[in-house]
Amino acid sequence: MLTSTRRTWSPGDVTSVASFYDNAVVMVTGGTGFLGKTLLEKLLRSCPGIKKIKVLMRPKSNMTVEQRFKELLKHQVFDHVSHQVAGAVEQIVAGVWRRVSP
Repeated sequence: MLTSTRRTWSPGDVTSVASFYDNAVVMVTGGTGFLGKTLLEKLLRSCPGIKKIKVLMRPKSNMTVEQRFKELLKHQVFDHVSHQVAGAVEQIVAGVWRRVSP
């Protein structure tokens, strides 16, 4: 799921993806999966004006959110964009998912 703060879009709007996300804070769920990593890389490469990308994560497989986040950023999908766009990977921050009991 992809959500952008402060942005609305209607079918009649003609705009580029990059200008739509210019100066936006974007929240991504599922960012550690195959498609999520691809989406993150595409946003970093194609939308240099994004202010911040927040990735909602949870602890899994005896790994903390911080450990999973470090592993995510080490993935080879980000190698090209980290060399092409200065500071791109630093735009990604992890958000902690916590289960709330009823």
